[in-house]
Amino acid sequence: MIKKLVALALSLAFCVGCLAGCSCSSAATQAENGADASISVAAGEQGSDESASAKATDASANSREVTEFEEPVAVADGEDFTIEVIGTTKDRNGFLGYALSFTNKGSEVISVIPKDGIATVNGARAFASLYNEIEPDETVEDVLVLSDSEGVGFSELESVSGTLQVYVLSQSDPVAEYDYSL
Repeated sequence: MIKKLVALALSLAFCVGCLAGCSCSSAATQAENGADASISVAAGEQGSDESASAKATDASANSREVTEFEEPVAVADGEDFTIEVIGTTKDRNGFLGYALSFTNKGSEVISVIPKDGIATVNGARAFASLYNEIEPDETVEDVLVLSDSEGVGFSELESVSGTLQVYVLSQSDPVAEYDYSL
């Protein structure tokens, strides 16, 4: 529970910092090499390269321009949920990140967050921001937002790695963790 609260606090601090006036560059270019991205997955359940047929229903995510990969990259393809990286996009502050698709096939509300609010981007430690609640039988798109230690977004994503944790909201510990490397 403490880890989840710390990750949520980091995400909120990041958002508050952006609202308070950090320099957000909207001139960041989208990563063209993302279309050929590869991923290695290390977790209790191995991902696959097969594409899920569900598309996002989240209206706010649909308003973003997403540079989609040729094929979505599966991070998790479990009995109760799937997580796919579908492309690169920018959040409302112009920060470059990854568009993710989450499908909850279970019977309880789940949440997916970056472990400790941290990722490695282009070889350096970075903040990773993502928080969502996914109802049973729902597919949602969201953005994994990445920024450096100053709260400034990246202009390109050459290599990104980290761990995503899946929580059932009625439990305090994650039910699964999935390492990703893009």
